[in-house]
Amino acid sequence: MPKPLTSVSAKRLVQEWGAKTSPGPRHWPVNDRRALDDDYRLSVLWQTATPVWQAANDIPTWIWRPHVERIFMAVDDLGCHDLLA
Repeated sequence: MPKPLTSVSAKRLVQEWGAKTSPGPRHWPVNDRRALDDDYRLSVLWQTATPVWQAANDIPTWIWRPHVERIFMAVDDLGCHDLLA
C-alpha cells in the first residue's frame, strides 16, 4: 500500500520547484507555494482520467484497477476535492 505524502517529500518538492529562476507553468510567481500546491493537486486529479480511459478502451481490469486505489488515495491525501467545488 502506498504511503501518504510526507513532509519530507513535500519539502523536497518545494526545494526543487523553488530552484527555478523564472516563472513556471501558468506564470507562477517564483516563490508562490499556493500556486505550486494547486497545480500539483490539479495534476493528481488529471491522473483519474487514465484508468477511466483504459477501462473504456477494453484494457483488462487487472492492468488499470491497482492504479485506481493509488490515485484516489493521493486525491484524498492532498485534498484535491477542494478543487472540484
